[in-house]
Amino acid sequence: GNCHLASPEGRDPAVMRAPFFDDPTTSDPFGEDISPLQGTRTNIMGHSFNDPYFHAVAEDETETFPDLAGLIEDTCTRCHACMQACPFDIIEVLGPLAGRAEGTPFLRINQNPCHWCGTMDCVHACPSDALFMPDDGKVPALGKALLDENQCLNAEGFACDTCVMFCPSDIQAITMKDPFPEIDQERCVGCGLCIFHCEASPKAITWQPLA
Repeated sequence: GNCHLASPEGRDPAVMRAPFFDDPTTSDPFGEDISPLQGTRTNIMGHSFNDPYFHAVAEDETETFPDLAGLIEDTCTRCHACMQACPFDIIEVLGPLAGRAEGTPFLRINQNPCHWCGTMDCVHACPSDALFMPDDGKVPALGKALLDENQCLNAEGFACDTCVMFCPSDIQAITMKDPFPEIDQERCVGCGLCIFHCEASPKAITWQPLA
């Protein structure tokens, strides 16, 4: 039916996206990936680490190569458990063009922001500690959001605080400092929600990866 509409040409043409809510005849370029094999792939890979054989192999490797134990245990194994655990289905995987990194989960922060869930399901689902919860319970930032005041709608006389409203309530990294929003870089976790919801065109907020 209309739900299986391919993405517009020039934007992941092999990916099927869900249609706009108010226009079921047009696919939303930022909509959920509803490609036929998407769910099957993540389910199969996500549950592969329930296999005790994997745990036996990993344990054997760490015993054989004790100097590499940290690398073996803390490196992403591309099981995709985090993808399956994410309630917003925003985690994607690198394709063949990534070479040896193919299959590695990643985020398109500017297009599909992290919702910075309080439960951090993706972190707890990771079996190899490539994603882990620090002892203080504070997950490290993904990056930083940067504001270009010249692009901000407030510079044109509009009263806009959309980015403030969408910053996660437990982070509260953005506050209004008349007339512009101000991003507290110490609190910002780089989730990208402010960028996604920014109403300026082009966006007044950009994402900066951590050095």
